[in-house]
Amino acid sequence: MDLRTMKPIAKAFCIDTEQKVVKSLAKQRSWSYSDRRKVTLKSGAANNWAYGYFKLAHKAIDMLDQEFVRLKKLLSSLSGGTGSGIGTYVTEILRLRFPGAFIINQVIWPFLHGEVVLQHYNILLSLSHLNKASDLILIHENDDLTNICKKRFHIENVTFKDMNKWVIRCLMQVLLPVENSDCEEFRRKVYGNTRKCYLIYSAPQISEDLKSYSNFDWKNVAKNCIQMALTKCATDEGISWYPSQNSVQNYMNMIIILRGPKSLENSENFQSYSPHVMYNEVGMPQFKDISCTLLV
Repeated sequence: MDLRTMKPIAKAFCIDTEQKVVKSLAKQRSWSYSDRRKVTLKSGAANNWAYGYFKLAHKAIDMLDQEFVRLKKLLSSLSGGTGSGIGTYVTEILRLRFPGAFIINQVIWPFLHGEVVLQHYNILLSLSHLNKASDLILIHENDDLTNICKKRFHIENVTFKDMNKWVIRCLMQVLLPVENSDCEEFRRKVYGNTRKCYLIYSAPQISEDLKSYSNFDWKNVAKNCIQMALTKCATDEGISWYPSQNSVQNYMNMIIILRGPKSLENSENFQSYSPHVMYNEVGMPQFKDISCTLLV
């Protein structure tokens, strides 16, 4: 607890090659951020993975060195030089210092058009390095996040804040405790698959304002979420109901997470899709209804 502001102190590390975004955290109403965990440099990374990785990353490591042991999960963008270059380097240093740690990277895939000229190279270089150093890479695509906000939450002018709210909810679905699996069991489920990169599909997708007018049951939520993954559809409306047999076979090892009342009772219905089914009867802290999340 920060005794000056009487706010809880976040455990997050904030790293950026420019100062504007990190400085804005001081205006947060809910959390306080320790100055020891804020790392900023005086210039950007020029949207260049190599510049962030080879020229700037070691400076961030030097500033973080005393607090480094607490860092196990990383959230970064793949398009620019800071998130891709420095994020990759920090992950590799973590792996060298803590070879037994379970390291998770949450990465944001850039828009298909209109972000950075070098974004395709930055993505390729980042993922090739992260695939060696990380244990689990969770991917959210900006185009998908925008479609979810527009089509399901009816937000006309989508902001990064709107997109981040959905990312946070999905991460909570994945990372919060479950009843039939601990951290070690989750690691075994991930290690049991042949890949490290996963897309996240979650349902239902509906705004808080409309929940009181909606009725959800496990059968419909599960049906929509599974079909989203099989057809690679980011939203739970406008789904194609005719996936090829190959798509079903490719997703037999997906990880399924159920949260909400009667999730244990309904977990058996998912066994035909994957042996990796986890559940929690309590549900999400902010969302008391049922939810289904897939790592595919």
